[in-house]
Amino acid sequence: MKRRWLVGSLAAILLLLIWTGGRRHVRISREPGAAARHVIILIGDGFGAKHLEAAEKYRRSPAPFSGWPRTWSATCAARGSYDPQFAWSDFDYAAEGATDSAAAATAMFTGHKTGNGRISVSADASDRLMTLAEMARRQGMAAGVVTSVEISDATPGAWMAHNDRRNNGFAIADEGLWGDPGATGALRDSPFYGGGHGPTEPPMDVVIGCGHPDWDGRHFVNRAIRDKLARESGLSGAFLYLERRIGEREAGARLLSAAAKPSTTRLAGLYGGPGGDWITGWPTGRGPTPRIPPWRK
Repeated sequence: MKRRWLVGSLAAILLLLIWTGGRRHVRISREPGAAARHVIILIGDGFGAKHLEAAEKYRRSPAPFSGWPRTWSATCAARGSYDPQFAWSDFDYAAEGATDSAAAATAMFTGHKTGNGRISVSADASDRLMTLAEMARRQGMAAGVVTSVEISDATPGAWMAHNDRRNNGFAIADEGLWGDPGATGALRDSPFYGGGHGPTEPPMDVVIGCGHPDWDGRHFVNRAIRDKLARESGLSGAFLYLERRIGEREAGARLLSAAAKPSTTRLAGLYGGPGGDWITGWPTGRGPTPRIPPWRK
């Protein structure tokens, strides 16, 4: 890929990419006069203090980023709250009303609180909210998302689309890939094409994640979306599309090879396992990705 990428990576499971176009850079470095070539937004779903502690105990070594500046915060979705007095007096209080991924991602990517289930729209779903990705695109940068969950799940979805409901995965995927929440279908085809708030132009330059319809038949990616990607792959201005294939162990290598080609300007990939999510290794050393070392007592 010739373009310089300003990467916004979202890993929440997701890894988001933003790339710069031309010679435009973003000045966020602490060094005077220095400019960033890439911006990476990394979101770890379940990336709390105890998760990090468990990982360090497993590895028997500190995490490489343990010395980075850090801060902790906890907020609530619109109309949400947390009162420790209620938590002590009512056992069920803390089990209800927690901020979901859609509301949290919307707050991070737009700077506005919203209600649970909303994708970059206001709490009452009346207003479309401007995302960081849209701001980057308006400044001539490229943007994208790489995720370990389905490409139209709540966290990546809030980066690239706007929708009333997080479950409208077909509309969210269409908007992120082609800028139109109805690019491959309409409400008459499936309820998961509903809830859109108009086009997002230009759409993403990179969309890589899970949800391939051969492995995941839920509301994230359907056959029409996959087939459109495959049919247009390699055409001028379209995505170069790659996917997981049965019996193939080098899917990642194919993806890296495609990304390294100067002719690749847009890249899409659908991967994942039977549950839709990224297949991780097992502590036993077995499984589809056995490279993770076994647990040692």
